Amino acid sequence: VCAQSSQTTVIKAGKVIVGDGTTMNSASIIIEGDKISLIGATASIETPLGATVVDLPNHTVLPGLMDMHTHINS
Repeated sequence: VCAQSSQTTVIKAGKVIVGDGTTMNSASIIIEGDKISLIGATASIETPLGATVVDLPNHTVLPGLMDMHTHINS
């Protein structure tokens, strides 16, 4: 999910795997512009007014992971 530079996006995931290997169940990620500003338990995070919400209760999200797979010849 790409956030626009002035937009706030909240991803509510069933599971989040943080960069240090920590796994969080029922977690939310707040993205302000193009930066992750907060990762925490969904129950303890208030959705900012006007934020776009992406609800993924049955999915695992790896914040900051980029798919670098590409085919040079295509």
